[in-house]
Amino acid sequence: MKRPIIPFPGGVDEGGETTLNALLVYEDIETGLRAKDTAEDFAEDTGKGCRLELTLWNTRLFDDYALASLGEEEAIDADIVIVSVHNSLAPRLHSWIHRWMRRRPRENGALIATFDDPADSAARRDRAYLEFAARCAGMDFIFQHSDGEDDAAESPDLFWVV
Repeated sequence: MKRPIIPFPGGVDEGGETTLNALLVYEDIETGLRAKDTAEDFAEDTGKGCRLELTLWNTRLFDDYALASLGEEEAIDADIVIVSVHNSLAPRLHSWIHRWMRRRPRENGALIATFDDPADSAARRDRAYLEFAARCAGMDFIFQHSDGEDDAAESPDLFWVV
């Protein structure tokens, strides 16, 4: 995976180890495993051997407003947010994304989306929504196909600077 040129979104702990905080939002076991693989690939591609801290949220949890609010706080603090769904975002997921994106400080980070079928009309619509939301929040947007190929903000020749 190649990434846009921006400073590495992760932090460095007291021991000098780089940490990448990733929030994984998924629908089921299949999309959850895909999100986990994406996060691991992303961390590996930094070239720094960073420690990856994963927080997982099943989209069904966003039906409960109190839980959704906790998930918003996690998203605001995450270095990367990975949304992994089959082909479309449920309305509750649209609402959840809208709420935390408005509150996120405009700083480095990435929103990564992965869908089963990128040619699906709902996937194309939701990809455009996520790309717009990421831009509004000052985050990079990366769309990853279910086969592992990605489109890093339409700039395939760029990479992360760490």
